[in-house]
Amino acid sequence: MDSEKIIRSAILLFFTLVTLSTKGQVYTIAEEDYENVSFTQEIHKDISKYVGVYTFGMSESETLLVINTHGNEVVAQIRSFEWIMDSNYKTNGYKHIFQTLSNVRIKNGRLISDELEGQFVNVKEKNFSGSALLTERVSYKEIVNLAFGFKSESLDDYYSGDYQFASYRLLSKEELMTYSKEELRIMRNEIFARYEYDFKSGGEMEKYFENQEWYNPNNKDVASLLTDFEIKNIKLIRSLE
Repeated sequence: MDSEKIIRSAILLFFTLVTLSTKGQVYTIAEEDYENVSFTQEIHKDISKYVGVYTFGMSESETLLVINTHGNEVVAQIRSFEWIMDSNYKTNGYKHIFQTLSNVRIKNGRLISDELEGQFVNVKEKNFSGSALLTERVSYKEIVNLAFGFKSESLDDYYSGDYQFASYRLLSKEELMTYSKEELRIMRNEIFARYEYDFKSGGEMEKYFENQEWYNPNNKDVASLLTDFEIKNIKLIRSLE
């Protein structure tokens, strides 16, 4: 199965387009189903209020949706994972599966894209509360329910490496001028490494990232996974190296 088919399978497994409805609705939080959940819409004029990492599911079914903004620009990306099995069907580690959403925008408290839609809400329950994204997903029981993805970890915790900011916000020429040529090179390649890019064998970048405990090389081509922010940052960094 090629990488494109794997990505499609992962997205179909966890997300489908949503039409929000509350009548007779079953809601999923983590892997538990609830017939009634108290929540209100969360509408902000400043869309940066929605920036963050939203967690759906748990353990082996966990899927993360990260949202970043710059002015009116919005990028969103889904990350799940799959186990890697050897020829004897024994687990041999895991790899992340990324899907960068296209034509992303936020309007009236709703996330809209070609692949996924959802409503930003504030959940008010005793055992679980806080900001969340309510969208439709396929549960582990293969029943389609509306699911809450709770806003959780910070972006610095989500992204690995020494230059995490190069993946979640647009950089300026002025700030990049404060870094050395070698630092810029690491910063640029670190973006690819976060997508588990397999660098040239024996090359300098392979040697560098093999010493980073978070690095897990699995992909030969990650160009299609990059967000618009990352593409712009790579171009700018390269111009200054």
